[in-house]
Amino acid sequence: MVRTYKPKTERCNINEENMKAAISDVISKKLSIRVAAGKYNVKTATLQHRIEKFRKSFEDSQASSSKSYSSKYTVAQVFSKQEEKMLTEYLLNCSKMHYGLSLQQLLVLAYEFAEYSGCKYPESWKKNKCAGKDWSRGFRMRNQELSLRKPENTSAARSFAFNRTAVNDFFDNYELVMLRYKFAPDRIINLDETGVTTVLSTPKVLAEKTQRQVGQMVSAERGELVTFCGIVTATGVALPPVYVFPRVHFKDHFLNGAPVGSLGLSNRSGWMTAELHVEVLKHIQRHTSCTKDNPILIICDNHESHVSIQAVNFCRDHGIVYLSLPPHTSHKLQPLDVSVFGPFKSKLKIAFNDWHIRNVGKTLSIYNIAELTKSAFLESFTPRNITSGFSKPGIWPFNRLAFGDDDFAPIEVFGARSQNEGDGGGLDLERLEVDFVGIETSQERVNENCAGDEILGSEADPLNHQSDIAAPPNLASSSSSVTSSPNVFPSTSETVLSPEAVRPYPKIVTNKKTSIKGREKGKSRIYTETPEKNRLEILQDKKERMRQLKMMKEKAKALKTAKNLLGLTETKKSRKKRVCLQSQSDSESSQNESIKLCDDYDNDLDELLDEETKEHSYAPDPENINIGDFLLIKFDKKKSTVYYVAKVLSKYNLTEYQVSYLRKKPGSCVFVFPNVEDLASVDFRDVVLQLPEPNFTKGTCRTSSHYTFSVNLSAYKVQ
Repeated sequence: MVRTYKPKTERCNINEENMKAAISDVISKKLSIRVAAGKYNVKTATLQHRIEKFRKSFEDSQASSSKSYSSKYTVAQVFSKQEEKMLTEYLLNCSKMHYGLSLQQLLVLAYEFAEYSGCKYPESWKKNKCAGKDWSRGFRMRNQELSLRKPENTSAARSFAFNRTAVNDFFDNYELVMLRYKFAPDRIINLDETGVTTVLSTPKVLAEKTQRQVGQMVSAERGELVTFCGIVTATGVALPPVYVFPRVHFKDHFLNGAPVGSLGLSNRSGWMTAELHVEVLKHIQRHTSCTKDNPILIICDNHESHVSIQAVNFCRDHGIVYLSLPPHTSHKLQPLDVSVFGPFKSKLKIAFNDWHIRNVGKTLSIYNIAELTKSAFLESFTPRNITSGFSKPGIWPFNRLAFGDDDFAPIEVFGARSQNEGDGGGLDLERLEVDFVGIETSQERVNENCAGDEILGSEADPLNHQSDIAAPPNLASSSSSVTSSPNVFPSTSETVLSPEAVRPYPKIVTNKKTSIKGREKGKSRIYTETPEKNRLEILQDKKERMRQLKMMKEKAKALKTAKNLLGLTETKKSRKKRVCLQSQSDSESSQNESIKLCDDYDNDLDELLDEETKEHSYAPDPENINIGDFLLIKFDKKKSTVYYVAKVLSKYNLTEYQVSYLRKKPGSCVFVFPNVEDLASVDFRDVVLQLPEPNFTKGTCRTSSHYTFSVNLSAYKVQ
């Protein structure tokens, strides 16, 4: 059948308002059909057909008031106008609760709703257990507010955390600092990081319509991460961005082509850390010239790299007020996430694709990211996007009523108790599951809520029959009058079934109230306040003590493992020998002999322990590692760990060194430098031992110099 038929003439274009007025005049017997058609400029045959259709619908006792049809898209309509409106509202509510229904789920729901409410539907529905695609197309045409959309993935933590209590706490803190410092919009700053990899999804391209798979060139299967930190003000001004490259040392050429004034940092992982965030704050302080007399307000999320004690102390010393967002709410409250980073990523995909087209066969690396992000930065960090990001969440201009009931609809899934908790710290979201109540048949619902003997099989006039049985809870009814039908639930204007009766709204089912142990409930905080600073110091001290305790345990475990490998621990056999010697005869001669044997054993053990202590007293200490020292470095593989001996050539800092590796000769304990110098950067965490000075044997013009160490390295797989 033709889905989108467009008439070639205007004879099918009917003015529905005139048609409605003409039908009203004819039904009320004010005008005849011919006179009404001439008065309202409609065709006589069309008006007569509409009047017959109206009268037939009016005479049908089952649909006299509940069924209401218009001229378009209503041929053999299954549901009444009121029922379709309720179905539309149900679909929209589910979408607002982040549990929207797909098109296939809508077809199944329509069939169950029609079966349950007793509507007349095609036989194909019953055969396929779902409605047809033709019905869904007509349903969406009649309800233009519905649209098939691609949803954005939203975690349960974000759905639960964004509630009125958490948002009101943030606005309370924001209002407090605004009243205290009276910040102008150019002194309100938002900063946040986003990841930029060397491999991004490609934009849409033109291809053959019948081609099943379309490919587009990228640099690799997986990209390398560079952290991009955006900084914006409420007036729409964007400060120069910050880049964090996945390198141990930063080089100036990393920022070739970057926006003017950009700051480049480096970290082994490419992520933002607490130490690097202090450098970002210094970058902001240089561009804003903030002082205690001219402070600024920084709004950011409460990631652990943002709320370190070093960052808080720097902010207090340089006139920066530090306000954090509630946890898991940045998608709604953070200006950069609301309206800036989305266009930025879209422009960046286009820039990456253009680079691949210009540089055929080349691989995009992290050294090209600064140049490529410049164009995307200038096109997306515009005053319009930035000011929109501040105004939508109600930050500037200040508006507490920026979020309505629809924005907090997802919290309804978690029940009424969640509204009073304020944040996600009181529930273990992994223990939550959505409970969709099973669907009962229409006849079972009727038997539960209505007296079948009073309704079914009654010979009395259905219009005069009054039922004293209360309507089911999911029925929108104004009275209890029903009609008699042997197998169909009554559907009149006074009794209309809701789709919620067939498929209830999703609700979280929890066995008991649980809490996340060891974690403090998160909320919006003013971290530059003295109580918050003191709390951070206590937490940092506790974390440092736990770290030191963990290091001590790991060191003790490693030492015990080394003793076991070297055979220096007291074995069960020697322990039994000691016990036997002590439990021998009480005679003086035997006792003296036992004591002598034990003393000899202890002396031998002490000598072995002294030797082991001498050999293993070279535990690595970053303060004692100097240029020219020899270290034992570990390399972790998938299934094993290998070790190499290396010589320190230079020190980047206290914990990072440049070394030259040696090679062990097979079948001996002799080490030599390879012909091709093997240089690398080493972190202190990979250092196992700090070796003593080696015994050096100088080589000749044809042989290499030999190095031997007075340490037993047989416990390590040295290569």
